[in-house]
Amino acid sequence: MAQVMSSPNYRIQKDSLNVGGGEQSSANYLMAETLGELATGDLASASFQLKAGFLAEFPPVLMFSLTDNITTLGTISPLAVSATTTKFAVATNAPSGYAVSIIGNTLTRGSNTIEAMTTAATSTPGNEQFGINLKQNTSPSIGAEPSGGSGMAASGYDTANFFKFVSDDTIALSNSFSTSTDFTISYLGNINTATEAGSYSTILTVIATGTF
Repeated sequence: MAQVMSSPNYRIQKDSLNVGGGEQSSANYLMAETLGELATGDLASASFQLKAGFLAEFPPVLMFSLTDNITTLGTISPLAVSATTTKFAVATNAPSGYAVSIIGNTLTRGSNTIEAMTTAATSTPGNEQFGINLKQNTSPSIGAEPSGGSGMAASGYDTANFFKFVSDDTIALSNSFSTSTDFTISYLGNINTATEAGSYSTILTVIATGTF
């Protein structure tokens, strides 16, 4: 039970029943905590949502980090697949979670491009393909499963050995609050014998958005 308390000069807007707590800090971190607080957590119905507890007052926070910002597929041959990876991590305390999208173009050299995989498909060396997924694959042997938290690969990017690339697609998400989830993006490149020779590249932007 909690109520607003006031006197002619002071007002306590919020209080809680607990056995302890407070703030602890170091040179780099600050933690606010309560110990033994009663009746905390989230409650919801069709029309309302209740966040009970003193620390529930903290606003939603989204944390995003990108481990690698440059990678290479190396020399691509019509006879064998080329693949590489980058990594990112996402966490949020927002009850509705987050979504991660990717924006950019397929591999390009001037006016020449390697065809993007607009529908999820397997690797077929000898055919032009550029695609990604966020799974542990065996063909080619590359990538990793999402690890930690409640984050997951999004539809189209969540099946091992199937790759896809559509700009502005959602590639990862969480439907609820989540501790940090580590994601690995696997990139696939294939060419055919008619693919114009040269150095191909692309710039991709990964965007994490909280669904607050």
